[in-house]
Amino acid sequence: MTYPSSDRRRATRFHKALTLHYRLHGGEGEWKMVLLANLSTNGARFMSEDAFEVDTLLECLIGLPSAQRVEAIGRVVWNKKLGTQFVDYGVQFKYISAENKEALRTTLEELDHDRTR
Repeated sequence: MTYPSSDRRRATRFHKALTLHYRLHGGEGEWKMVLLANLSTNGARFMSEDAFEVDTLLECLIGLPSAQRVEAIGRVVWNKKLGTQFVDYGVQFKYISAENKEALRTTLEELDHDRTR
């Protein structure tokens, strides 16, 4: 298991019920959907029944509350087995267009504003 220390985090994590669709980079396999445990402009955390090694590249589609989807290529940077069925993953976004990153940043700012009201 590889697990990051909390001091390596560069962006605030938001805990909101958002969806992530993913598949192996290169169009291999079917799209799977999971709920995100947390999300930042740099990456995401989720649980899955799939088994991915650290450094695996995933195509990611993040569903935003505005119904917009943000596309990104993410790299598995850590994984942690949870019991016998699930694995917890940390994914760092390696490629995300400027437009998609801005949409994600704006959404996270809105979520932060809603959280502090």
